[in-house]
Amino acid sequence: MGLGYLTLDRPTRSLSGGETERVNLTTCLGTGLVNTLFVLDEPSVGLHSRDTERLVHVLEQLRNAGNTVVVVEHEASVIRAANQIVDLGPGHGASGGEVVFQGTYAQILGAEGSLTGQYLSGRKQVEVPQRRQVNAGQVSRLSRAFYAGRKDSSRMELNDALLVQGDRRDSCSALKLAHATRNNLKDLTVEIPLGRLVCITGVSGSGKTTLVREVLLPALIERLKSELPGTKASDRLCAEQNGEDEETEAAGTSQDCARLEGAEQLGRVVLVDQSILGKTPRSNPAVYIGAFDDIREFFAQSEAARQRGLNASAFSFNSAQGQCERCRGAGYEKIEMQFLSDVFIRCPDCNGRRYRAHILEVKVGKETGDRRQETGEGRKEKAARSHRPSVHGTQRPAHAMRSRSIGDLLDSTVEEAIEFLAGFDESRPARRAVESLRLLQEVGLGYLKLGQPINTLSGGESQRLKLVRHLAEAVVGEDSERKPFDRQQKRTPHPGALPFRRGEGGSGRTDGSQSLLTSAPTMFLFDEPTTGLHFEDVRVLLKVFQRLVEAGHSVVVIEHNLDVIKSADWIIDLGPEAGDEGGEIVAVGTPEEVAACEASHTGRALQEVLGSVALRE
Repeated sequence: MGLGYLTLDRPTRSLSGGETERVNLTTCLGTGLVNTLFVLDEPSVGLHSRDTERLVHVLEQLRNAGNTVVVVEHEASVIRAANQIVDLGPGHGASGGEVVFQGTYAQILGAEGSLTGQYLSGRKQVEVPQRRQVNAGQVSRLSRAFYAGRKDSSRMELNDALLVQGDRRDSCSALKLAHATRNNLKDLTVEIPLGRLVCITGVSGSGKTTLVREVLLPALIERLKSELPGTKASDRLCAEQNGEDEETEAAGTSQDCARLEGAEQLGRVVLVDQSILGKTPRSNPAVYIGAFDDIREFFAQSEAARQRGLNASAFSFNSAQGQCERCRGAGYEKIEMQFLSDVFIRCPDCNGRRYRAHILEVKVGKETGDRRQETGEGRKEKAARSHRPSVHGTQRPAHAMRSRSIGDLLDSTVEEAIEFLAGFDESRPARRAVESLRLLQEVGLGYLKLGQPINTLSGGESQRLKLVRHLAEAVVGEDSERKPFDRQQKRTPHPGALPFRRGEGGSGRTDGSQSLLTSAPTMFLFDEPTTGLHFEDVRVLLKVFQRLVEAGHSVVVIEHNLDVIKSADWIIDLGPEAGDEGGEIVAVGTPEEVAACEASHTGRALQEVLGSVALRE
């Protein structure tokens, strides 16, 4: 399994994601079972391309021993090795759940209705964007020791420059981290270009997470006198349950003495990972990103609410004024099991809608709020919507599209909520809510329901939701006409630019969350953001990364996904192997330059990807 470098006393919590996956698979191999059904949920998570080849070999061993192996997977190399492929879709959420294709790998390549098949065959692909330029001081550096084929070098100097291109492009500032020695890092010194999309790559266990999460992040927090991303109640619950581990990690981090230069060019650092958002069903996506405040204000400004004397707090399921008396606005009742996990059942009084009856009676309709319906175009749009089928395939009545209660809106998907609220151009809270919700749509979460409990979200969904929360804090300001990511005005990438500014009087938010509207750009740190994502979802996520960089921010991504790596402006490849044989810089540079390094496992994987791109062009 390639884990021979692990010591027997190694704490499991210190293992990387890829190492943990392979340890679990070792258990399967050690059982010696036959005629057994093995079900694996994305076993390639956290694995480098080199390690994925080993994984495929293990799966084939299990199959050849007389077992049946069912794998939920997005990794192309694992899909290619399958004897039978079942592709579900065609879309997300309610628009999915159907078998789009079933057959062999050769057959799916020609399946027109399969989005997976289109990507596997190359008919659809993640395009390589134009590279942003790095200054002359940050040229490709490849270790002389590796190019000479010597594997016994005790240390690789960052200044060992082999490829110096004369035609480097626009300058950009850099963050320099020197003498990092934590865990397996061997006195590492590295420069990270600012205002660029940077990928940290390397085989599983090479020191990527240590470098970013245990050295760079604490150093930036200390230098910027910043705090970790503002925590909400759901985050605090998770933190309390993992307090012992966090205290141990914090104690270890404080002992690292890496030197950091260039941090004054940043305003804040934000870590976006796949840790769970909470274990209770009380919170939901609308609350988490702050859009629910605007939605409550929108309903409070309606004529029906004014007649009943209801303010915005009455439309909060955390307020005694409007919440269901039985479930206290949770929508569920918790049944405590003495020796088992707690069970949540739908509240019988409110049927999971969280509110009292008189709150749900307040409905806002487009016939009273949408001025565009008076025009001919508006009447045509209204008629088309009245005959549009619902997500369940039945005809949606016209009145269902005209008026909704707050319970109806929470039961709507993000895309449906945007369509509804966009009809109220004269309502400022509605415009602000639409801005926040569009961020969810842009990161590929438009299929989520506004009221979906966050404890039901996958790791990939949780990570994108965290990203949206930070974006919503930055984008949604006092000027409600501002568009997310400056869609209508193309900006020239500049690491010193101030991408988002407050309107007069500040953002006007009362939730106490810290804004990203600082005097300098933000550095976003992502830990394998493509986990659990389909090829199409990766393409959508990359668009968000590119817009962040265009706005002047810096994005640093720990990643194994080759579509993300080939789209990066700069790559820092660690290795050459894992554990004590890792923790060194193998190559730095653009994807093309790293692909030229034969000593880099990442470079060899990139050769095939970039080569196929060149052939298509």
